[in-house]
Amino acid sequence: MLERVYTGIEGLDCALGGGFVRGSLILVEGNPGTGKTILGATFLYNGIVKYGENGIYLNFIERKRDFYARMRSLGMNFEPLEKEGKFEYIEGLYSLDIRGLENIFKLLVEKIFAINAKRLVIDSVSAVIYGLKEREIRAFLSNTISRILRSTGVTTMLISDLPYGKNVIENEVGEFIADTVIMMKQRIRPDRITNVMEVRKSRGKTVKPYVLPYIITGRGFYVVSPLSTRLYGRYSKEILETGISALDNRLSGGLLKGSTTLIVGPSGTGKTLLALTIAVNNIRKGKRVIITTFKEPDEILKEYLIRLGVDESELDKKVRILSLNPFGSSEYEILYIARRAVEEFKPDIYILDGLEIFEAALGKEEAFNYTYRRIQELKSAGLTIILVKWSPNPKQGDNLYPLMDNILITDIMWEKTRYRKLLWIVKSRSEGGEILSTPLMIKETSRSLLLSEAEE
Repeated sequence: MLERVYTGIEGLDCALGGGFVRGSLILVEGNPGTGKTILGATFLYNGIVKYGENGIYLNFIERKRDFYARMRSLGMNFEPLEKEGKFEYIEGLYSLDIRGLENIFKLLVEKIFAINAKRLVIDSVSAVIYGLKEREIRAFLSNTISRILRSTGVTTMLISDLPYGKNVIENEVGEFIADTVIMMKQRIRPDRITNVMEVRKSRGKTVKPYVLPYIITGRGFYVVSPLSTRLYGRYSKEILETGISALDNRLSGGLLKGSTTLIVGPSGTGKTLLALTIAVNNIRKGKRVIITTFKEPDEILKEYLIRLGVDESELDKKVRILSLNPFGSSEYEILYIARRAVEEFKPDIYILDGLEIFEAALGKEEAFNYTYRRIQELKSAGLTIILVKWSPNPKQGDNLYPLMDNILITDIMWEKTRYRKLLWIVKSRSEGGEILSTPLMIKETSRSLLLSEAEE
């Protein structure tokens, strides 16, 4: 059984089947600006702080003071680790000829044994080989990098820059000496850039050919975990009452805990108010709720909740509001924020409002893929999910319908001198729930949403 070395980056360790093989060589290549140095620094920092493994960063392109300042801004303070003898930073800016490289690698080996380093990052291999002749490159790669470093037992990450427009490195590092090859790329969209990495090769472990989106945050590196091949879903016998008696009667008491409900309809039919009414009723009973909205500022939603009866002093304890702009952030940044909120706040109910805006920002197919992923993750955590979406013709169907346990359609019925707002339950998995063809009538006030049996 090969011993694994955790990167401490959860999504990456998951894709690698538990991390890198101890003592292996990892090649990380990509265009400038893709975060390769940050990945290497995170690998070392997590190794020291989380796993007690000392590390060395050998950098041929950046001064120590600049590196330290940049990593501090990302929450990684290497200076105290250096003072404690757990970390070494070696500048190799002026050691790029063959003699200089021999001296710098001699110093590197001495430092490895001096601090008992278990992890090493060399940044960048492309800077080193740029000034070498073909014969010197081969000697450097096979003798210095492969033979000498492997003999020390350190797990080594080699960073290599690719010029824009190129997808492969122009030497034998990836093909011959690296055990794992990670390619970091940028996908350019009209309004934003998305970062992704590909694990191209991994000796010692069968790795699925994942494309892993990642973001760089104030906490360092975050990789979006691949979606599990397992489909989640388990209902509890616990019922969450909506707080609207006519709706609860139709749903045989309310929503099953762990179920997924879609509220869909045109503008002005009370969709958001219905979702908030369900939230408020459960907040009063001690439940915790996360509301992610793509269309309302958080202050407006807070006012709605207070108006609906949530005690202002309890608001921050029971509700977390995430007001996000899908046109200004990638879906992976949104996913990072949402996942952190669930991990930290531990809600019982998760409401996602304004799906039509998210769909407009990403496109129908990508928005569906994201929503599907979130539903599976939230179900695996046992959460009750409520999705709210605008649709001018909800009765014509939606690609989300097959994923739902409950579908509530709101609409407006126009008559000669008036209109009525109506709600239909077209799908329900509540035990004993009554699916009637007749709708419920919606009445909205400034402080509540009421439902009653519709008049003939």
